[in-house]
Amino acid sequence: MSISVIISHFAPPGETNYYRDILKKTIYSIRSQEVDFDVEIIIGDDGSEWSRSLPTKSGITEFSRTQINSCDLLSDLDIDKYLVLPDVGLYRGVMIKHRAFEVSSHEKIVVLDDDSPFLRSDSLAKYDSYLGKYHFVCGRLRSSLVNGNIPRLFLSRNAQGTNYGIRKKLYLSFGGFPEFLFQNGTGEDDVLLWLVFSKLRELYPHEKKACFAGEIETQDLITGRWIPRNQSSKSFLKEMCRSLYGIDPNRNPSRNKLTWMELPSGQSWISEGRYFFRYFLSDLISYYRKPARRYLNQLRYYIRLFIQYSTSLAGWRKVIYKVNGIFRGR
Repeated sequence: MSISVIISHFAPPGETNYYRDILKKTIYSIRSQEVDFDVEIIIGDDGSEWSRSLPTKSGITEFSRTQINSCDLLSDLDIDKYLVLPDVGLYRGVMIKHRAFEVSSHEKIVVLDDDSPFLRSDSLAKYDSYLGKYHFVCGRLRSSLVNGNIPRLFLSRNAQGTNYGIRKKLYLSFGGFPEFLFQNGTGEDDVLLWLVFSKLRELYPHEKKACFAGEIETQDLITGRWIPRNQSSKSFLKEMCRSLYGIDPNRNPSRNKLTWMELPSGQSWISEGRYFFRYFLSDLISYYRKPARRYLNQLRYYIRLFIQYSTSLAGWRKVIYKVNGIFRGR
């Protein structure tokens, strides 16, 4: 039982110490986890200003634990591997992340952004448990900039590029992130979700080998740092996805998580139910501040969610009835 945690990092000019401190907060949230197994932390630095004085080459430079401990600039980071690319004004974090997957020491891998600390001390223990049964595990992202700090729901159609776990063997089975993302990572979360969905459908057409563990929460503290480094347009991403995979990245089946993921435990169901009703009540309270048409659209949305939940719960009811029947000798 061991886990590698890959953290994407970028500290832009101006507030470089502030972003470095955020990174250390995320590292601390990992080292504070209540676990009885080895946790490897790998940082992928996309050319932060504070790291410019490090001895680097034109490609990815890799620092081992020994080199990190002997380097004044890195020794205060309690990490095992440090990968860095020099800054060329582009978002090349996907290239570094792919390399981090390759050099990771463990089969179970968790991916975070540098501004996404865990909110619970049992998060890695949960990842370890769920990755023993599932090949892909999606945690819940809490963002203070979205929906009044209410985390995203299981049935949200959003893709996310942080707070997820994946088996290394699965990642390598589809070749990892495609190279067209290496010089510009626009849409990496959409692409990864589609590749994982496609491979799991191919390998396990009649089973759900992915789950949404909403009780594993991270706090999204910052947004927008990488946007100025994304030079390609969304149309480029769509063209590449259509030509390579035959899909629109924003309208592909992998976004409907209910069709290929499940809630893995009772705690996951409780977490999801709590936030579902918080969403509903939040919209209900703001009724008088919304145009009537918008409120009716929201009401239809929640009715649709209720139907989807009921359908999903029906599967659990069948299992319960079957177990009851066994004990009653039916």
